[in-house]
Amino acid sequence: MKRLSLLYVFSLIAMLTACTEDYNVDVAAPQGWDQEETPDIIFQSAPSAAINLAAVSAETVQVCNFDVPVNSENASAIDYKIVLTAGDGAVKYTYDLTDQGFMQVDDLQKTIEQLYSKRPEQRDLTALVRAYISLGDESILAQSNAFTLQVTPVAPLIETGYYLIGDFCGWNSDTMPAFEHSGKDVYEDPYFSLTLTLENTNQYWKIIPQSNVDGGDVWADGVLGVVVDGSTAPTGSLTNENPQAGKIETPGTYKITLNMMDYTYEIKEVVPLYYMVGAIQGWSDSNMDFMLYPQSTSVFSYTGYFDGGRNFKFWMQLDFGNWANALGGLMDGQTDLSGALVADGGAICTPDEGLYTVTINVGNMTYEQTAV
Repeated sequence: MKRLSLLYVFSLIAMLTACTEDYNVDVAAPQGWDQEETPDIIFQSAPSAAINLAAVSAETVQVCNFDVPVNSENASAIDYKIVLTAGDGAVKYTYDLTDQGFMQVDDLQKTIEQLYSKRPEQRDLTALVRAYISLGDESILAQSNAFTLQVTPVAPLIETGYYLIGDFCGWNSDTMPAFEHSGKDVYEDPYFSLTLTLENTNQYWKIIPQSNVDGGDVWADGVLGVVVDGSTAPTGSLTNENPQAGKIETPGTYKITLNMMDYTYEIKEVVPLYYMVGAIQGWSDSNMDFMLYPQSTSVFSYTGYFDGGRNFKFWMQLDFGNWANALGGLMDGQTDLSGALVADGGAICTPDEGLYTVTINVGNMTYEQTAV
């Protein structure tokens, strides 16, 4: 590494002093220096070649090289820092740097993730080097020119599948639902989604990766959760370091989406779709022509003319074709104008032939039918 002489440093200071009678070098110790102050000396620095952190096995990586504007033999101490920023430069990160231009890999990875994301794409960072130089009783701040550092972060671990476990399935791995995925390469499509209907309040949840299922221990390392136990936030970050359980407070149907490139989640309540199945559509497990009109997230209705066979049940869209989940009455063929809804229940009948509005409330699991 090139080093300029101490004489050169003091010559620069003398030149600056000659320009104005008021100028003098009055600086604090390097450790307490305000990094936004104008440096005394500018020196040259250049970035290393583009860095792919996935190919770095050491704890440190060389990010630049520079010519130090002082002979280190004449300095009692030199403290090097690198300042990293991107975009408008509003957020800056300062890290320790060796005299050979090496910094910690973890710091570089963390900076890329916070300024951009975890996506393994080459990113540009604006960088400069600061040298806090102690020369006996005097201290000098030297700063390099700004340069562009190109870095590709290490891609996060994305597994081929994920499962949701929690109160809604009794924390039982045999009945936990799986997230759906497009089947593409997970780094091309890192999104996993699951639509889930919850019937009870305050349902806690965590996420189980496919490798834990394949390994026969769902609670092995790798379980994902939130940072704060019981968090009800609809969006947030996922962590596998001491993961805590998230919570959905209100019954309803929810779509949960994972972005495993950024290790984030989003929970949205959705209005489910319900369909009538019965004589009106030939008791078909594929005919979805008779959809109920959603009046809220839990109340749905259908108005139509019933003649001949007047019996029917109801299927939620996700359960369509699964007779065990078809909603019906307590008894088969009952003609009561109102009553309870149960899964795998009996067929409900209008009392007479005619035009009826049939309304179901999946919040309290009841139905009503009204002659129009």
